[in-house]
Amino acid sequence: MPNPLSRIESYLDSPNLGDNLPRLFLEGLNWGRAGDPPRRLAVGNPVAKTLDLTPVAQLTGLPVFRVDWPHARLPNLTQRRAVHRALEQTHVEHLLCYVTDDGRQASFVWARPRDKKTTELRTLPYEVGSPARTTLDRVAALGFTLEEMGLYGEPTPTAVADKLNAAFDVEAVTKEFFREYREVFEQTEAALKGVPKGEKRRLYTQRLFNRLMFLWFIQKKGWASFEGDGNYLRALFNAAEAGKEDFLNDR
Repeated sequence: MPNPLSRIESYLDSPNLGDNLPRLFLEGLNWGRAGDPPRRLAVGNPVAKTLDLTPVAQLTGLPVFRVDWPHARLPNLTQRRAVHRALEQTHVEHLLCYVTDDGRQASFVWARPRDKKTTELRTLPYEVGSPARTTLDRVAALGFTLEEMGLYGEPTPTAVADKLNAAFDVEAVTKEFFREYREVFEQTEAALKGVPKGEKRRLYTQRLFNRLMFLWFIQKKGWASFEGDGNYLRALFNAAEAGKEDFLNDR
């Protein structure tokens, strides 16, 4: 039986990321078929555009929509709030999957009502070619087993909301990130050559990771590109490999 995370990654890590979203939810997570028709959504400032929303799936009345985002960078929080304000007129609770115009990035956004006045927008990002284990784990947590579906083939609204709240729980996501970070850190530290074991090797690894995290941060901000490619680190690595260079030392 295939690894659930590998299956989910196969749906997302492809040039057809947006087209694969229905398969992800229907086949990978056992959600139901979408009940809403495609629609266009007029969104006010700071978006000031009419967006295409494509139904992906639904469960117990809670819809999942793909939002075709007309930019190469995913929307920021202010833009996501503008989309939510426009959509909540017809769907107070919803799960959105933003997909950039180049099809390389996506973000899953759960609109979680805290009270009558406040709604939290919790987000899980994904980028083709740079699979995030934390996001894969959290998306996998949205899946339902046959037992959870209950007698009538659908869970209760409370069960769906609980599943979404758990998958998008900020503390759980943070813990998962640091668990994965520590795992990769220790693997890298153990694999290093030419640096004495002990404190020097640990400090070297820490400095390397700090620099990579900084580069990743400015890349996500859209402030770094290589030969026009905004996926800066990956493009730089591919160029080094093509030129038979030592990525760490030459780049």
